[in-house]
Amino acid sequence: MAVKGMSEFRADGENYTINDPNIANEFSTSTAYAAGTYVNYQGDLYRFTADHAAGAWNSAHVSKVLLGADVSDLKSALDETRKILGEENKNNVLGYTIVNTSVNNVGVTSNGDSIFRINGTANSGGGRTTKLTKLKSVPAGTYYFEYYTDATTKPTFVLQDSSNTIVKEGHGSFTLASAKELFLGINVTNGTAYDLTIKIQVELGSAATDWEYPITAVDHDARKDLSEFKPLVSELTSNNLLGYIPISKRINNVLVTSDGDGEFRVYGTTTASGGRLIKLTNLKAVSAGTYCFTVINSSTTKPTCVIQDASNNVVKEGYGSFTLANDTSLFVGMNFENNTSFDLTIKLQLEAGSSGTDWVPAVTAVDYIARKTAQGVQTWLGKKWVCVGDSLTQRPSTRTDLHYYDYIAEKTGITVVPMGVSGTGYAKGSGTSDAFYQRILNVPTDADVITIFGSGNDASSGVQLGNPSDTGTSSLCGCINTTIDNLYSVYPLAVLGIVTPTPWTTYIPSDTSNWFYKYSAAIVQICFNRGIPCLDLYHDSALRPWDLSYREIAYSKDDGGGVHPDETGHKLIAPRFKAFLDSLIL
Repeated sequence: MAVKGMSEFRADGENYTINDPNIANEFSTSTAYAAGTYVNYQGDLYRFTADHAAGAWNSAHVSKVLLGADVSDLKSALDETRKILGEENKNNVLGYTIVNTSVNNVGVTSNGDSIFRINGTANSGGGRTTKLTKLKSVPAGTYYFEYYTDATTKPTFVLQDSSNTIVKEGHGSFTLASAKELFLGINVTNGTAYDLTIKIQVELGSAATDWEYPITAVDHDARKDLSEFKPLVSELTSNNLLGYIPISKRINNVLVTSDGDGEFRVYGTTTASGGRLIKLTNLKAVSAGTYCFTVINSSTTKPTCVIQDASNNVVKEGYGSFTLANDTSLFVGMNFENNTSFDLTIKLQLEAGSSGTDWVPAVTAVDYIARKTAQGVQTWLGKKWVCVGDSLTQRPSTRTDLHYYDYIAEKTGITVVPMGVSGTGYAKGSGTSDAFYQRILNVPTDADVITIFGSGNDASSGVQLGNPSDTGTSSLCGCINTTIDNLYSVYPLAVLGIVTPTPWTTYIPSDTSNWFYKYSAAIVQICFNRGIPCLDLYHDSALRPWDLSYREIAYSKDDGGGVHPDETGHKLIAPRFKAFLDSLIL
């Protein structure tokens, strides 16, 4: 499909739809249309969801084809996509695909970017080579097979040909005398426990280089041949029957978030009473037929996923197949038991047929690509940011549903690991092993960037401030230095940035005699002495908690206090964090 001028796009609120006669014919009252056919009608593109006999337009038989919300410049996104899809970098020899499988009780997942998450204990029987990629023809030449992980216990990776003959076992170089079809396989050892993330790279040449994403395309989720993108505008994936949308909702103290691809992050502990059902999608008409509802999750404690109709009648509870005798408007929901803790990710898929297939992101190819490209989300996709801190970093929180890192993750695609504990600081919380200098030892050592944010809680720690050169934990300055030393002891190459606490109601930055002023100055000086980047949010947060009318706007959930910003407050400091991260990672 040729990408033309912006005149082809028609705005509908914040959405865009295609108006191009080359994609579909104009609707005609003298023509009968089968379900799945696309037509132009009054300047918009529609897809028939049911068979339509010749006659007048019937809106109940169609759905408008939308290409996603928040796409600020769809034309430039598609132009960029078309260019990107023609470019491959060195780490695409094997054509990585989305993986959701297991080998001998060990789970292996990947979103198609050659990063594999491996978790589980191999049982005592079974086990053989499990394919992680499809067969792909590789030209004759010399190649290097490498994998990257800090884990000491890891499975064996092999390259095999179409006859299952091993071409290369383990990392190192190998030579193909002639072209071969190869696939990547994994072997696990019986009785061995695995918990690791590993990056794979197969590249041309006799020596390994730094790992890269296997393609430069924005489409790192779909990872398909270019031929499959020909019908970009009109083709939906099988997992889009209910039209998933980006959400961030809380029900009975549990937060559920998703970027609209059918994968949901669930976190929090329900109370003894309160709401139980949360809607994950809008109502959408689904044609009569047989369908399969797939719920993918390995957690033992999980909510009940349901499909309900417009009258809230349960059509399907839990996974499995079901049949609709008539066209029905449906939505997906989750039901939560009271007094239960949840911490999991769930993937949902509703598709035609009586049995499920491998899960795929529930968006149109162009929607995913255009949205990610236009918003610049790809900037840090695949990067991991560990956030160490106090209550302003802790998730979940009763003071805000969205934190500073949530706003940044939405814009950049970075993966966030929140390590916030309320009431702690560099010294505060040491009695329960929650002080920063203690918790920093548990930081994931595959983090691309780490920030330590806070903490005014040290004011009530009973520990003296001390001097920036202090060591040990008998002073706050010593605790700050110990935190840094402990991090470098477990992760010598850590990219670290330190952030001073935001001001509180009684600690105004203009007052140079208050404790906060001296504490923040000590943090800044320690960072200066040790060559560590520092963001001084005590003086540069844009927050004014000492102003009563301002507190009512930006601290609305803090019971009148001026310590814990709400969503508005976190959104104000997010750009400052983003600019800080820009100075730390590419």
